[in-house]
Amino acid sequence: MHIRKATTADLPSILQIQEECYFEVPLEPSESFAAKLAISPETCFVAWCNDDIVGYAIALPLPYGKIPKLGASKCFISTQADCLYIHDLAVGKRARSKGIGNLFVNAIFEQAQIIKFAQISLVAIQGASSYWAKFNFKTVVPTPDLQEQIRPYGDRATYMVAPVQVE
Repeated sequence: MHIRKATTADLPSILQIQEECYFEVPLEPSESFAAKLAISPETCFVAWCNDDIVGYAIALPLPYGKIPKLGASKCFISTQADCLYIHDLAVGKRARSKGIGNLFVNAIFEQAQIIKFAQISLVAIQGASSYWAKFNFKTVVPTPDLQEQIRPYGDRATYMVAPVQVE
């Protein structure tokens, strides 16, 4: 298994993996992924094995407590970005339990160090907060504004944050 930076040529595989993995949130269209790849190509990755893409991770520089709208066809990086936000991390069924998630998380933490962000945030969905806790992510009690942003991500969605060792 290897990971590399994601490109728009990877979108068909990304959409297929997304469809395999998500059942509690609306699926995002290709335009939404393309917008995210365009604004932060250095923080978006795919995993491949034998010429097949088997997973992807999309992370974006954002201000702490801000979450992109699901399915948005436009994305912007704020000049106030102080946090690397993991928008999506998914591994296809045939490649699970092979450490790909760990590879993605390590790559995202490395990028956060390069950017010199002190924290990484995400919205854990579909009951995944215990998975993220293994990487030192802690649940944050959301403000009313943050709770409103989280709502489209499902009833079990949880905002979580982890510190980054900035070198």
